[in-house]
Amino acid sequence: MTIGNALTFIDRGLEDLELRKCLNAVADPAELQMALMNEKRMFSTHDFDEAYHHQLNQCHYIYG
Repeated sequence: MTIGNALTFIDRGLEDLELRKCLNAVADPAELQMALMNEKRMFSTHDFDEAYHHQLNQCHYIYG
């Protein structure tokens, strides 16, 4: 469970239509965890939050 996994997941989610379809089909947090395990991208909610804010800060740095 790492921030690196969450960053990779975010980047892949922006590019991979099949991954987005899979994630849009999940019905509950347990199914989401299974989808993440299948992708070998386990991370916590905190890791995702940190990765998301890191991405936002990178955009600010590049375009700010």
